[in-house]
Amino acid sequence: MITTTKRSVLIVMLLIDTSVWIDVFRDRTGETKAHLAALIDEQDFALTRLIQVELLQGSRNEQEWSLLQSYLEGQTYLELKANAWEAVARIFTISNVKV
Repeated sequence: MITTTKRSVLIVMLLIDTSVWIDVFRDRTGETKAHLAALIDEQDFALTRLIQVELLQGSRNEQEWSLLQSYLEGQTYLELKANAWEAVARIFTISNVKV
C-alpha cells in the first residue's frame, strides 16, 4: 500500500504487483479475480510501467496482447522518478540476499 500526503489530504493507493495480475489472469475458477475485486472495491489502485511491461511480455499471441494492452491502457500508473529505479533495484537485491 502506498500512502502519500498532498495538501494535508491523505491518499491511500494499492500497488498491485505483476504476480497478483498473473494469478488473476491464469485463474479459470474466477476465485482469484473475485478476491482481488473485493480487495480493491472502492479503493484506488495503480501499477508501474515495469508491471505493464512484464504483463505485456507474457502475452501468448497478438490477440492476447491487444486485449491486455487495451485493458492496461485505462489503468492508473505511478510514474517513477529516475532515483526511484535505483531504490527498486536495491529492494530487489536486499530481498534476495541469502542469510
